[in-house]
Amino acid sequence: MKKTPVLLLLLILGTSSLFAGFGYRLDLLSFDPLYTEYQADKYRTGMSFDYAYVADGFPDYVYQDWRQANQVGDEKNDAMVFELNRKLTQEPFVGILNIGETLSLLRHTFSFDAWLSPISIDFSTQGMISFIMDGQVADNIGFDGAYFFGTTIRAADRFSLRAGFHHYCSHYGDAILKRIDNHAVPGGLSDLDKFWITYKYVRMNGIAIGISVDPVTWLRVYGEYNFLPKNIKSWRPVIFRPNWTDLTPHNNYPDEYGARIINFGFELEYPIFRKWGNTIFAYDCHLYEEGKIMYRDVHGKPDQSMTPVYDPGAPWEMEHSFLLAQEINDSVSFECGYRHGRFPSNSFYYQRSSYFFLGARFNPNPTVNLINTEK
Repeated sequence: MKKTPVLLLLLILGTSSLFAGFGYRLDLLSFDPLYTEYQADKYRTGMSFDYAYVADGFPDYVYQDWRQANQVGDEKNDAMVFELNRKLTQEPFVGILNIGETLSLLRHTFSFDAWLSPISIDFSTQGMISFIMDGQVADNIGFDGAYFFGTTIRAADRFSLRAGFHHYCSHYGDAILKRIDNHAVPGGLSDLDKFWITYKYVRMNGIAIGISVDPVTWLRVYGEYNFLPKNIKSWRPVIFRPNWTDLTPHNNYPDEYGARIINFGFELEYPIFRKWGNTIFAYDCHLYEEGKIMYRDVHGKPDQSMTPVYDPGAPWEMEHSFLLAQEINDSVSFECGYRHGRFPSNSFYYQRSSYFFLGARFNPNPTVNLINTEK
């Protein structure tokens, strides 16, 4: 019995030593996310404007997929290609305006005497709209929306994880709708809704799991896996839809096909010009399993006479992005780069393009703190 006070004292001393130097901080809102966006990704969340020269692959047609749940077996159960007015393709320049931000909400940060410190966890949400305009920045070729919401964690200021729902949605702009040949559709353009044409590229909502590592202060490497749940809310075009989803109609594809997206890359940051901010070089690669669906002719254009089929030997579709940027201060940077893959708007997912771009980005990082016991 005499040992009890001694053991209790040792327990109290041991427990107090664990909490020595322990700190806690609660941030209500922060624009400086735990899991930062991928610098070279064309869907990078933020506010920016780029002017791009499309060196190859400016779209001159619109591919529409007629396959709908209420039209299986119908005479319209095939695809159509609508030719655009050639005036659109005579302008190889486009303007790309991105409006969006990543928000870190209710961030909890724990600091303590260990190599993993600090550890932060939050609810993260990001959203953006990307407008693709003609070279005169007058007509809208298309606009895409993307968002993510989920949980992010960061440890030791070197490791970050995120998991949540990711959404893509694309739309044609007025510059395209005005140029679709009206007589290509029975009754004219006004009958588009009547025939339920799937003119969007939509993934609502895929599940995204990403990991980012900063092995040294000037290097970041990352990878992300985007896959579909069985009960995905919406999916277009139908030709890319896996057959095991709850949506109909089911395509005659093997269960191994899941329309997955994998992306990975790296970023190098170093203050070459010390009076300014970091100089950044970044690379991003996107892999689309949709590349295994064959729906093109020998010239690379969608073939309206063929039924899309799954080719197990076909490679995944690849998209490469390179970025070189220079920070001017904590909020503004100038950038240039090159991309080879899909056209800037996912409305033209079928169009392979190569384009160079030059622009600027605005990226403030304020934080609203509620509680801070770290000091």
